Amino acid sequence: MASPRVVCVGEAWLDRVMGVGAEGTSVVPGGAAVNVACGLSRLGTSSALVACSGEDEPGQKLLEQLNQVGVDVKGVVRNPAAPTRTVEWKLDAGEREFLSCDEEAPELFADAQLQASELSEALFLAADYLVIGSSALAYPGSAAALQRAIELANDYFVRIVLDVNWRPMLWADPEVAQSQVAALAQQVDFLKLSESDAQWLYGKTEASRILAQVDQLEAVFVTSGADGTGYALAAGPQGHIPAFRMPVRDKAGAGDAFVAGLVHQLANHSLQEFRHEGTAIEVVRYANAAGSLATTGLGAIASQASDAEIQAFLVGRTA
Repeated sequence: MASPRVVCVGEAWLDRVMGVGAEGTSVVPGGAAVNVACGLSRLGTSSALVACSGEDEPGQKLLEQLNQVGVDVKGVVRNPAAPTRTVEWKLDAGEREFLSCDEEAPELFADAQLQASELSEALFLAADYLVIGSSALAYPGSAAALQRAIELANDYFVRIVLDVNWRPMLWADPEVAQSQVAALAQQVDFLKLSESDAQWLYGKTEASRILAQVDQLEAVFVTSGADGTGYALAAGPQGHIPAFRMPVRDKAGAGDAFVAGLVHQLANHSLQEFRHEGTAIEVVRYANAAGSLATTGLGAIASQASDAEIQAFLVGRTA
């Protein structure tokens, strides 16, 4: 397998989704890092996952899924003492309602156990991008691993993309999260937030205002579901790209599919190209399309589109 162009660091678990048609319940791979790594591979950009899963049947299912879609799993650690987390959701009219993830002791699960010493430096040697989220900050060990990943990215000139993806149920003390996540955002090159993430973290939702507040960034993207995506680049271009109207079955994977589409496009354009307004619009439209198409099926991975499917979808389409 070729060296991955994108390294995804973060959580890996299973989603148990209730209310799925005649089947009643569906168990599918989950966790933002898993979803983004699979989405990138589906689009044709080689990816690697760095995460911790249990040495149990759910953990084995995760690895099998990742292998099937071509994700490099050499960075996935199997922990024999910690179970793979299962997060329970209820699906209703395309929206997922969180039910439970063993909130009484979230730190006992495998995704909380990734250690800095377990990261493979070799994965960063030929990488172009590192994709991270904020959930790993919730636990001391995985927070240190996340910081180590950032250090390796800086050592090897790998650009860093942060999708905030705020998940309060994973934190033993959610009150401490905001300052930690804000500090994390000061260490990255590209920042993606949902509208609710942006409001929680910065008290504002305009991409240009957030960019002005976090001035080392190349770009900020704020997704607003059916309302589309606002973007602002340090080089000047900014604007809003409308969403595509689609029949929705499950919205849960839209944000991760957007990130996969965004990073795929960034990896296939030079930074100089991206700084031009026309290219920036093209990149965001593509990411919007990836996110929209992912809502048409069940589960964040099974419904991810290929590059050919996205390109065909975009032909002659405005919204």
